[in-house]
Amino acid sequence: MKTEKRHKDIDREQPIDINPDLIRDDARDVGAAFMRESAPRFDADREWQRFLSLRPEAACDVQEEPSPSPRATFRWLYAFGGAVAGIAACLIILFSLGFFTKPEIPQEEDLVLIAAVKQDGRITMTSSTPTAETSKPKTHTAPQKNVETANKPVYLDTEVLDMRKVSVTSVFEERTVTTPRGKRIRIILADGTEVTLNGESSLRFPARFVSDRRTVNLEGEAYFAVAHDENHPFIVISDKISTTALGTEFDVRAYNRADVRVSLLSGKVLVLDMTDKSSVTLDPGQDVTLKGGKLVVSNINNRELDAWRDGFFYFDNVPLIDVMIELGRWYNVNVGLSDRTLMSYRLHFVADRNEPVESIVESLNTFGTLNVTFDGTNIRISPTK
Repeated sequence: MKTEKRHKDIDREQPIDINPDLIRDDARDVGAAFMRESAPRFDADREWQRFLSLRPEAACDVQEEPSPSPRATFRWLYAFGGAVAGIAACLIILFSLGFFTKPEIPQEEDLVLIAAVKQDGRITMTSSTPTAETSKPKTHTAPQKNVETANKPVYLDTEVLDMRKVSVTSVFEERTVTTPRGKRIRIILADGTEVTLNGESSLRFPARFVSDRRTVNLEGEAYFAVAHDENHPFIVISDKISTTALGTEFDVRAYNRADVRVSLLSGKVLVLDMTDKSSVTLDPGQDVTLKGGKLVVSNINNRELDAWRDGFFYFDNVPLIDVMIELGRWYNVNVGLSDRTLMSYRLHFVADRNEPVESIVESLNTFGTLNVTFDGTNIRISPTK
């Protein structure tokens, strides 16, 4: 694939929809700071006047009057003394509550987009086989325990895992392949379907397909080139989303409920939300995402899907936060954003996934409007001064 090495630009003007799951905590912090700043300050003069209006006997009469009698003078002094004592008590309470102490507003912390995780960096494969008891045909309705024996993980040091060449101990055996951040692998299933498994992903599948449906389970992201078999639909289960195809090429992304997407390159697929049973059928060049709990269909740029499968980052007018989350996940580093206004930026960015993270940071700094630093563990993004 002939892919442009890098092409970068920033459009700060185009508005985007910010994922509420990403900024809910930060919005709460900003709201608290706003309340501290906008809360009315205590005004002693105003409170004094209000107090006098409630205690007219304590108000000073500025009109000339005959000299008061000693008894009247005593009453006036008594009232005035009571007013002063009341004000003093109020001031003591106000000081104790901190009304006259300027609240300390903490320094705004970086918005953490993604955090690094501990991992050994190896691709693993495990197998599980139902016991003979659970493999028998059911002849009664008594409850049975689904007991499985799990083998120790096997570490894979290969770019391609061809299950057609792997021996199995049972037709009911299942395999699970798990990739760490920064690694991907191509898996050829027993029916000839090819799967490219992205980093930080896991695929569980039968070692041999023996039922009338070819069902696999995905966590993370994978690209599927399904072997055509009209009598045996191919089904991908991923975070309450079911994608059914006969023979087609599509991408499924499901790192979490807020990051679910199915993209179709060729053929046709049926996407079912198993939560509310809603469904959509995709045509080539379309994808479906979950927004507000609903399936939303839109058009896509196929180059992005081709690029990651071929070992490139390809972001076409993508929000900066999505770019940095993808980079942080691949390189397994912490990524922080110092200024919330940067969330409105969108990027055009292409780079080789085999490049070191230092080269990626250097490329991001060539935009001229971003200041990106990397200290070996943390990437920090701030606007240029």
